[in-house]
Formats: sequence, C-alpha cells, structure tokens
Amino acid sequence: MIASSLWTKRNLPILRAYDEQLLARPNNTLEHWSGDQEFRKIAATVCEIAQTEIGWPCDSFIPDDPFKVVFWSFEDGCDVEFAVMEIEKRLGVNMSNEDVLRFFEGNLGAFVQELDRRVRSGTAH
Repeated sequence: MIASSLWTKRNLPILRAYDEQLLARPNNTLEHWSGDQEFRKIAATVCEIAQTEIGWPCDSFIPDDPFKVVFWSFEDGCDVEFAVMEIEKRLGVNMSNEDVLRFFEGNLGAFVQELDRRVRSGTAH
C-alpha cells in the first residue's frame, strides 16, 4: 500500500505533464503521419486505441512519440496488453510479446510502420 502510494506520488506529475503536452497539440495530428490513406488509417486506429486503453485525454500522438510513453501502463500494468489485443483484433494481425517489447525503445512511428507492413502483406506473425 505504501509502495503504491509512493509510486503514484512520484509518477503522477509525469503523467500530468504528458496529459498537458497532448492537450496542447492540435486535435488532428494525422498530418504528421506520412504515407497513404491506408497508413494514416492504421495510425489513427493505433492512436485511438492508445487513448482509450491507456487513458490519455486525447489521441493527438505523432510518429516521434516514444512507444513506451504512449503505451505507459500507469494504472495497473496491464493497459499495454489490452491495447495490443485491441490493435490485433481491429487490424487483423498478431504480435508476440517479443514483437511488442522490441518497440519499447523506439517510437510510435516505427510501431505503426510494422503494423502497416503486416496488414499489407497479410502476415499473421
């Protein structure tokens, strides 16, 4: 209980700073996503899922946003798993835990590029 309270006390200001940064961005950030209509549709889907599953105040993510921030499981540590399951369901792709873990040191754009590659190729894994 005490450890949880301390963790929240240390991390809540960071969470609020990210909230403020997202809210300061324009409502529609899709112009930051290069590529064709299909690529932007995948990006929009991922951003919407990140907002819903992680609990961000909006979906104004850009390709350079760190993956580990966009999918930061602040509440219970399971948010990223639920987000990935929803991405898999909506885009018709499968991703192993190892697939997802390798994006934690990269950015959201690289993750969306990989999803786009899998969707276009029909690759299940």
